[in-house]
Amino acid sequence: MLSTKAEADKKNWDPVLPLTLLAYRTSVHESTGATPYRVLYGREATLPIDLMYGLPEVPPRTPAKYIWDLRKDLADSFCKIRERLQTESRRQKKWCDRRTTDCHFEVNDKVWLATPKRNKLDKIWDGPYRIVQQAGHSIFKIKKESNPRKQLIVHVDRLKRCYGTNPEIANRSDKTEEQHRSSVNEGQRFHNVIVTTSTGTQRRQNEQITPTKPQPSLPKRIPVKPRWLKDYVTGIAQTV
Repeated sequence: MLSTKAEADKKNWDPVLPLTLLAYRTSVHESTGATPYRVLYGREATLPIDLMYGLPEVPPRTPAKYIWDLRKDLADSFCKIRERLQTESRRQKKWCDRRTTDCHFEVNDKVWLATPKRNKLDKIWDGPYRIVQQAGHSIFKIKKESNPRKQLIVHVDRLKRCYGTNPEIANRSDKTEEQHRSSVNEGQRFHNVIVTTSTGTQRRQNEQITPTKPQPSLPKRIPVKPRWLKDYVTGIAQTV
């Protein structure tokens, strides 16, 4: 949001920061189904339009009654948000796994490396690199072809197979990668097997074999609580 507001002058972003924060805190988030202001304070923010047309009348309450109601509203909101986050997490994982492709790289394969962009029009892919070692299930050690001393350890999500030395080739659609895997699988579907006929002679025959493809999945992330929260109780208070 901030980059969009400050697109004209990226060095002069602080004047638009208050309005950007107001828009963010008063917008309903898709994952939680509520605004950040509502989750934090137990009520919606008072906007200029509310000052112009007024707010609904609220019956007078004692401070103790207000605190009790606020505590109950926050606890109910947290429970609903937690359930919604679990549902949204499963939905997002389902869609992410549907677009995930199981990439297999071997040592000495040429790949492109996705690098952060400084500007919007900068090229995403850098390289080519060559795979030196597989350090883990999804971790590879690579070195740059033009500078062998430059070696990096990166995740497989940042790699794409290199089909040529022109960087423009790396920016083509991922359909090429899918077609490459499809052709390899099609070539492995037929194998020569020896068949014995009724006369006792042996001959070779092509037998169609359907290969089993493992279902691609993402590695499970283990959430770690920040160190600055070790002195705080982050559970939900039980109301009676």
